[in-house]
Amino acid sequence: VRVSAHARCPVAVVPDSDTGLETGRRDGGRPRVVIGLDGSVGSETALRFALGEAALRGGELVALHALEVPRGIDGTQLEPAIDTSTQESWARNARNHILARVRGARRAHTGDVPVTVVVVPEQAAHALLDRSDADLIVVGSRGRTRVAGLLLGSVSQSVLQHARIPVVVVPSPRGEHHSSPQHGD
Repeated sequence: VRVSAHARCPVAVVPDSDTGLETGRRDGGRPRVVIGLDGSVGSETALRFALGEAALRGGELVALHALEVPRGIDGTQLEPAIDTSTQESWARNARNHILARVRGARRAHTGDVPVTVVVVPEQAAHALLDRSDADLIVVGSRGRTRVAGLLLGSVSQSVLQHARIPVVVVPSPRGEHHSSPQHGD
């Protein structure tokens, strides 16, 4: 975890063989790379990396965005006025935003990589760890928080500590500011 927090290049962390890591696809399908995207500059860099990895493996990419609805300590929704149609609108906007980012991140060698966009209403680390169909998880090292530059982001750290498959942490470009869309953008 420490190396990935301070590295200037992508860092792969491969769990011990006794943690459930299997070689090859169990279902006989294409290798699957899953990336967590939050709209930050760091996730853009990680997206380009993930597309490249999927292309190298002859695989597909799942671009995952976790759309969290704020909840109180007791688990109740903090903003009860956020109805289902508003949440669906946010998810649609997030999906469209991610599709645009994927189009912008494609290069000649990644143009044929199949991409599926998944927007889920849950915490980002849990959503990534729940992707048991993945062969590789790719995350950026810093997300949308203002203290992002201090250490490894909480999502990256949690995924690294609990993943049963290889994880690559891709550092944010040095000196770049974070930008992410608001729910209504």
